Amino acid sequence: MDVRISYGTDINKVPEKILDMLDEFDTYEANKFVDISKQLIELSNLEVSYTLLEKARRKLASLDRLLNDAQMILEGFVSAKTQPEKPEAGDKTNVD
Repeated sequence: MDVRISYGTDINKVPEKILDMLDEFDTYEANKFVDISKQLIELSNLEVSYTLLEKARRKLASLDRLLNDAQMILEGFVSAKTQPEKPEAGDKTNVD
């Protein structure tokens, strides 16, 4: 089960946080499940092959969620960086 965790961080650290997230992206396990599944199909062990394909799909779905999260954070970061800064509350600077 996935849970959402939310916390604040300095905006300049966002790219580093995204890189940390993407370091978790690894398709090795899913690829291994598929490779073994193919071998088992050749050996007519279809039940175990089916189970391994299901595990591969779940792993890939988890990786897709990770990529989606990273993409959404990056989109928010780019948006925040391209918007002009708003004056802070109480700022008496007159911009004419």
